[in-house]
Amino acid sequence: MTASELTTIAPWAQGIDFQSVFQTAPIAMIVLDRELRYVACNDAMAEINGIPSPAHIGRTVGELLPELAEVEARFRSVLANGRSTRDMRVVGVTPKAPGVRRVWLESIRPLRDAAGAVTHLLVSVQEITALEAAQASLRDSERTFRASQQLRADSFSILRAVRRPDGQVCDFTWEYANPSAEARLQQGTLVGLRLLEVVPGSRENPALFPRYVRLLAQSAPDEVELEIEKDGVRRLYRNSAVAIDGERLAVAMQDLSDHLRTEEHLRLVSAEFHHRVRNVIAVTMGMVAQSAKSAADLPGFSKDLLRRLEALGRAQDLLVTSSGAVPLEDIVRGALRPFSCERLRIRMGPPVLLQEPSVVPVALALNELATNAIKHGALAGPEGWIDFGWTTAAREVVLTWSETSPRPVEPPSHTGLGTRLLADAAAKVPGGRLRQEFAPSGLQVEIRFEAEPAG
Repeated sequence: MTASELTTIAPWAQGIDFQSVFQTAPIAMIVLDRELRYVACNDAMAEINGIPSPAHIGRTVGELLPELAEVEARFRSVLANGRSTRDMRVVGVTPKAPGVRRVWLESIRPLRDAAGAVTHLLVSVQEITALEAAQASLRDSERTFRASQQLRADSFSILRAVRRPDGQVCDFTWEYANPSAEARLQQGTLVGLRLLEVVPGSRENPALFPRYVRLLAQSAPDEVELEIEKDGVRRLYRNSAVAIDGERLAVAMQDLSDHLRTEEHLRLVSAEFHHRVRNVIAVTMGMVAQSAKSAADLPGFSKDLLRRLEALGRAQDLLVTSSGAVPLEDIVRGALRPFSCERLRIRMGPPVLLQEPSVVPVALALNELATNAIKHGALAGPEGWIDFGWTTAAREVVLTWSETSPRPVEPPSHTGLGTRLLADAAAKVPGGRLRQEFAPSGLQVEIRFEAEPAG
């Protein structure tokens, strides 16, 4: 961050209320100076803490939130080494819910002056109390499930010991078998049949016959998990057994395969949730930093940041309602809806799907193109216009943005956020290639990439 850029945030140090800039951010955010005093706090952060935003300014975390004072050591570490840290887990209590243990993920980014020295910290906070509670509930449900299903599985049998003249158990016969047990073994009626004849491999399997013999002398139930292969398909079962008396066992077999698939699905959903949260945090922090660089004053900073956050929100809405791929037409409509006018001519091309990593970069790039056209390009005057659309050939999509202005257009003197967002969009689509030309008649942009046809 340069000295001129620092001036855009200098009012923070003078105590100006900056919370409106952060008001619509999807995450809680604060800015701390080198003494770890708040210089900015948005409404989302104030809501988490249960303390009004203005009451934060000028005070340290330790002063305002004694229960969380230990995090100051981590902030000082970032001030000292200048390295960002992400997803730092913090546990504590705030005045919002006194006595209630809460959990947050914090990401810390150093802000530097023109000489490269760290002057401030930008901290984003995501509360995960409910998520961790849900995960703990899932673990508790699993424990309850194991206990309640000990002898209430799909398959249930009562086995009676068969003994040799010397009293040693040499086999078991079925005294009772429910329909599920008979269906699993596909032997018809099991009553009267011998275990070692129906399942000969159980003699050598320590989890079956040898264990059943041992359990006849025990009063406590016992359970193991074992894999059984049948017709080339391996499935996992929970085998529970308990002695009824010295001659009989109650045995339950429960198929765990479907439960494990559900558990894996929940794990993947949780991982995807964390991934999306990290992406939103990273994009939002980048927006704040880039908006601060390009803003000439505080109102301009606030306006640009809010516009970009709204564009991010619309793109995230598309991802939430999609199944991983989003139609390009939906992305275009969401990104350009705020700029709808007769001089922005949109030609929707053939149906095309974009995968999740491409959605947000493309939406933000289109939003920035339209904004720059209003500020500096074809839509800055009354007679200019824009043609936008895409075509497809084989698996290649060609997306074009063509501005026409009656007055000469000069290339910008420096690389702006729009150029960076275009480059990011081209980098995030498969096989993306960007061509950008500042022609005298106006900006010309072409992005070529590979994509899936929709439908």
